[in-house]
Amino acid sequence: MKKQAVFYGVSLFLFLGLSVTPHLYAQSGNKFTIAPAGLVATDTSFTLAEREQHDKVKTVATQRKWTEMLYSLLFKDPENINVQENDRSIDEQFDAYDGLIISDIRIIVLAPFGTNIYQPDDSIHVDNRLAKAANNLHIETKHYIVRSNLLFKVGDAINPLVMAESEVFLRNTDYIHDARIQVVPIPGTNMADVTVVVRDVFSIGFDLRSVSLNSADISLYDRNFLGVGSRFWVRGVYDADYANPFGYGIGYRYNNLSRTFINLEGSYMDNIWDTEILLQAERPLQISLSYFGQASYNRVDYRLSMSPWDSVSPPLQETMSVTLGRAFDLERSTAKRLAIALRYIDYNASYTPVNGAYPIPLQYEYATRQSYIGKLSFFSQRYHKQYMVHQYGVGENIAYGYNISGQFGYTKCPNFFEGMYASVEVSAGNLFKFGNLYADVALAWHFSREKMYQGVVQTNVNYFTPLFRLGVNRMRGYANLNYVTTLRPIDGLVDYVYFSTLSTLNTGFFDNSARGIERLMLDLRADFFSNLSVFGFRVLLFPFYNGGWLKTHGKLIASSNYYQGFGVGASIRNDLLVFPTVVLKLGFYPHFGQGFGNMFQVGTSEPDRSPTFVPSYPEEIIVR
Repeated sequence: MKKQAVFYGVSLFLFLGLSVTPHLYAQSGNKFTIAPAGLVATDTSFTLAEREQHDKVKTVATQRKWTEMLYSLLFKDPENINVQENDRSIDEQFDAYDGLIISDIRIIVLAPFGTNIYQPDDSIHVDNRLAKAANNLHIETKHYIVRSNLLFKVGDAINPLVMAESEVFLRNTDYIHDARIQVVPIPGTNMADVTVVVRDVFSIGFDLRSVSLNSADISLYDRNFLGVGSRFWVRGVYDADYANPFGYGIGYRYNNLSRTFINLEGSYMDNIWDTEILLQAERPLQISLSYFGQASYNRVDYRLSMSPWDSVSPPLQETMSVTLGRAFDLERSTAKRLAIALRYIDYNASYTPVNGAYPIPLQYEYATRQSYIGKLSFFSQRYHKQYMVHQYGVGENIAYGYNISGQFGYTKCPNFFEGMYASVEVSAGNLFKFGNLYADVALAWHFSREKMYQGVVQTNVNYFTPLFRLGVNRMRGYANLNYVTTLRPIDGLVDYVYFSTLSTLNTGFFDNSARGIERLMLDLRADFFSNLSVFGFRVLLFPFYNGGWLKTHGKLIASSNYYQGFGVGASIRNDLLVFPTVVLKLGFYPHFGQGFGNMFQVGTSEPDRSPTFVPSYPEEIIVR
């Protein structure tokens, strides 16, 4: 029966996602095109018919002042998407200006409401009264903040890769909805003017981490505090199962200190059952920056008196790390780079015995250790701009390229082992006619003169299909294959892998009964972008299937090791409203004794982002 369930789950996904033949359409009406290098759409948020309905509602609403105010409160006008952007790499749109000297940089910041990044001059002046009032409540991003986030300046020669990376960087910030960089050559010279247009998001928002009948976890934040690109947040927690049911948290992040691209962050969280403090300074690696690094301190104290110990995570975790790195350009035209980084990590875990016992075996992730690790990475990364991958109509940066990284270092794990460490990791991805494919393979091990031990092998393969047309609707399929195992673990140490880390419900309910030392799992999902629009409300429906094997002993592929789950979900959002996406999930996992509270989840979410090929900081590859 279990094998039949796997077959039916896979068949359902293939039927929904892969049996639909993609058609190529010319740009007309509400049709769209699947081009060899990506999707070309007239408007991925709104069809022509929806725009006509929207215009009718707007015409009627603006006939009276009170309906005009109500309309402005709830709606914003849809945007026109440039259909020629996403059939080529983002940097290719700047190839014609390669080498021109930048004479001037003009910054245009558009307010969140009633503006259009594709028509910036027409949208600077908003006529609607309530839209004006809403924009007045919003503090726009300061021009010097936008300018400081650019990877080029006046007097530089235009580099298409740097221009593209700047546009991607702006688009990836928390406080900018979209960004466009335009170059205008100055006739008769080797110079050009650059215009940078950004449209702000309404920076005040909320996040429903979890909500149920007897508990809640809610965050409120301002992503663009005082218009300087910093983030301020507060968090409230309530859980009726505890004697002291309330918790709170506060945090602040300041980005790009004095145009150095150094980000500073600090936070404190009293989470009822634990407290956490984080301090961090970081300069991420970017295409035009040579030096990068990070320094951080994190401490978590678990209150044993408030909740039963889970026998896995330590009551006290304290981590301090310092990273220094240097990057070199190898080939300018293909964005090939070499990066070298060194890192020191000191992780301290203190266990208080419960009922006179310590955890045996100990999860290596939570074992006290000190590591000195060096990393050498050879990588290349460029971007396609796509739509309707993780969102509805907002432009998304889909990275393609490769990364080959090797690590070598020394690790001391008191009471267990002390010796050298090495790892190799290869990742690659690209956009093909049949969809986007990304794969990552890693092998890591510790060794001494006598033997190799405490190793890890892991593989991830991610795939999503082209955007298919189903009548007036659209659909995209997703698949994720994950394999991980440990090699020759030290006595007293173990690397448990969990079913819950890859389950769609994202719950720890399965942890105690679904963990092993080797895992092979397949996750399938099909996203249906419904064409139905009721006052701009759009619904994304997604059936999902999670299935795979967790080995505790014996062979991996055995009926006793098989776990599975399936269900449906819905993401409800409105591209015309300023609210986060609401996500509802209903899942059934027959191997577990689920109650209704573990089958149904409601929350909000931020859009996912596709993986990149920029090297991560040096760190042991371990099972988490």
